[in-house]
Amino acid sequence: MRGPVSAKIGLRPVADQSEIRLIREALEGILSPAVTSSVLFEALDAYGNSTPQSLLDLQGLVTGPLTEVLRRRVGHREAAAALGRVAQMLQALGSMSGPTLGAAGSGGEGGSAPRVRPDATALVPVGTKAVKVLIVGSTEGFAARLASSLGPQRVAPWAAATKERLAQSLEHQSPAIVVIDATDLTTIPPAELARLLASVPSTTPRVVWGAELPYGRRVLSALEKARLSSVALDRGEGILPLLDLVRSRQTG
Repeated sequence: MRGPVSAKIGLRPVADQSEIRLIREALEGILSPAVTSSVLFEALDAYGNSTPQSLLDLQGLVTGPLTEVLRRRVGHREAAAALGRVAQMLQALGSMSGPTLGAAGSGGEGGSAPRVRPDATALVPVGTKAVKVLIVGSTEGFAARLASSLGPQRVAPWAAATKERLAQSLEHQSPAIVVIDATDLTTIPPAELARLLASVPSTTPRVVWGAELPYGRRVLSALEKARLSSVALDRGEGILPLLDLVRSRQTG
C-alpha cells in the first residue's frame, strides 16, 4: 500500500525558485511556453549543476547562457525582445542598472524541433496535477533544471542517487515518468537499475537522457535484456522531447 512518505526518506520534490519563475514568465511574454521551457532548460544546463542562488547569479545566467541559447534558437530579433523583458524584470529586482541584454549579435532562426521517438507518444493516463518525474542521478541538478524550466504547476521532480533511494521512491511514490540521467552517473549498476525499474508500470516511460554516452548505452542494453521498454534521448536531440513527454501527461 502506498501511503505518506516519511521526511526521513528525503523524497521532497525540487522546488521552483521564484526568481527563475519570473524569468520564465518574462520569456513567455514573447515566446511560446514550449520554446521557453526548452530554452530555459538548455541555459540552466550550460550554467552548471547548481541553479542560480542570488540576483548576481541570475544576471550571469541571463547575460551568458540564456543570451547564447536564445540567439541560437530564435534569432537576434526575437531574442532581443525576450531579453529586453527579462532585463526589465531584473531591474525591478534591483539586480541590473539598465536593459543591456539586447545588444546586437548574430544568430539564425532555430532549426526544426527534435524528433520524438515513437514510444514517447503512447496513450497513457493523464491528470491535472503536476507531473511526478523521478530522476535517477547522483545530484539534484537535472531535477532542479526541469523544475525551473516547466514550473511547479506542470512538474514535480525529485532525484534518487542510490539503489536504496530509488527503491524507496518506487515504493512510496507513483512517478509518471522515470528519467535516468546518464550525464550524472550514479553508483547503481545498469543490471540492478533494470531490476528495480521492472516494477514500473508499462505506461510509465523509462527515459534515458544521454543515451549516446557509455553509461546510457549500458542502461539501454540492460533494459532491453530485461525486456523493458525505454525511451532513448540523445543530448543532440535537445530537451524538447522530454518536455513534450511531461506535458502529454497533464490535461488542461
